[in-house]
Amino acid sequence: MDSVLLCTLLLCGFGLGVASLGWGPPDPAPRPAAVYKMCPAGWTQYRGDCYLYDDTELTWIQAELHCISNHGNLATIQNQHQYTFLRSLIFKSAGTHKRTWVGGYDGVEEGTWLWSRGTKFDFTQWGPEEPNDFEGNEDCMEINREGKKL
Repeated sequence: MDSVLLCTLLLCGFGLGVASLGWGPPDPAPRPAAVYKMCPAGWTQYRGDCYLYDDTELTWIQAELHCISNHGNLATIQNQHQYTFLRSLIFKSAGTHKRTWVGGYDGVEEGTWLWSRGTKFDFTQWGPEEPNDFEGNEDCMEINREGKKL
């Protein structure tokens, strides 16, 4: 799972929980901000989760451990709205669509993708010809490779 590739950005995410609202299928309409707890300083809130942009160059496993030390995991992508938000966060923070580690990996079984925080992997908006296991050793997921999708 450790890759020699260093990304210039990682996205940590963690859930805050939603007061008196059940978790169900994500909806496109934002919920009132009053129902969410606050994110720590420097984090960005989106639909009950907090995200941290960090431009430290790390391997995927180092990035995941960094997120864990901040009580989260590398970001997961559950739907198109969240994917669009994450790309926007990267662009706003970095001024460009930088290559970015997210929590997907297939290091346990080739071709079976999992999220590092243990949630179901079902968002598969792969870029053209991806995943392709380039050079036989692509087990960790990034978005914005050459400014493109996953």
